[in-house]
Amino acid sequence: MKKVILITGENRSGSSLLDLMIGNSKNGFSAGELFRIFRPIKTSEKIKINEPKVWEYDTKIIKFWNEIRKNGEKNVYENLFNSLENVDFIVDSSKNPIWIRNQLKYNQKKTYKLIPIIIYKTPLEFAYSLFKRDQLKYWKRRWIRRHLILFGILENFISVEYSRLVKKPSSHLELICKNIGIDYFKEKENFWENPNKNYFLFGSDTLRDSKSNVYYEIQYNPSHLDFLRKSIDISEKRINEILEILNAYEVESKTGIDPEILKKKEKIKKFGIMNQLELELETSKYYEINSLVYNIKCNADKILRKLNDNVEFK
Repeated sequence: MKKVILITGENRSGSSLLDLMIGNSKNGFSAGELFRIFRPIKTSEKIKINEPKVWEYDTKIIKFWNEIRKNGEKNVYENLFNSLENVDFIVDSSKNPIWIRNQLKYNQKKTYKLIPIIIYKTPLEFAYSLFKRDQLKYWKRRWIRRHLILFGILENFISVEYSRLVKKPSSHLELICKNIGIDYFKEKENFWENPNKNYFLFGSDTLRDSKSNVYYEIQYNPSHLDFLRKSIDISEKRINEILEILNAYEVESKTGIDPEILKKKEKIKKFGIMNQLELELETSKYYEINSLVYNIKCNADKILRKLNDNVEFK
């Protein structure tokens, strides 16, 4: 049976890396953040698909994606399978919860199988990723909120801890491939050798254009991590509950999910009307709305940071 691997999680959690690793196959296809082709948020995303010369993209690739886009998002995977020769699985690292929810709904009766994967960083690692981008104050809310929403959308999934994948890429990727039912071969983790990476329009451009492994020790300076560990609170009850659930669904887990974990997941999951409305506004089908919401949020963040800086200075 053909498969669609849906990679989700919070931003900055390694979804592009996992996408390119899994899709590194003659019979696989890495689609990147597929939802951005249909629901662009930033001006640069809209330009990339409409004005390829600006980005020096092959017109053949842009023509391919525009044909896929014409046929709509409801049948996007079916159209991709029909357009690609000898492809047995597609990897979509869209991450967006609304897109994931919709695709699970649209594809219930298809002849291929959808397999959701949540890739995640530990709270400390995620906080460090935001710290480097001057967004540290938002780490806890973002990390907790995204995982509770995903628990509300996904009944079943496989979880992958980013650090385990990066520290032992070959053995961990082999385990992931075994779990999702695709072939693993030696050096499949060499994501830069992905034969379809030029079709990977949205996601991490840095990773797509990279030609070497990702090294955990270079990404995460031990002394910086120690400093951050003393500066933030990662012992909150809700954080520990989320980690317990993610660990239970880990690709390395050899047993079924404990009923108590299922009860806990059911209790803390969060995907109410307000969550859905907020996410729909962020990634609607209309670029103008998405762009407006994105710019409002960015400007609000800048103002808040400036106010905080002034308060701290005084």
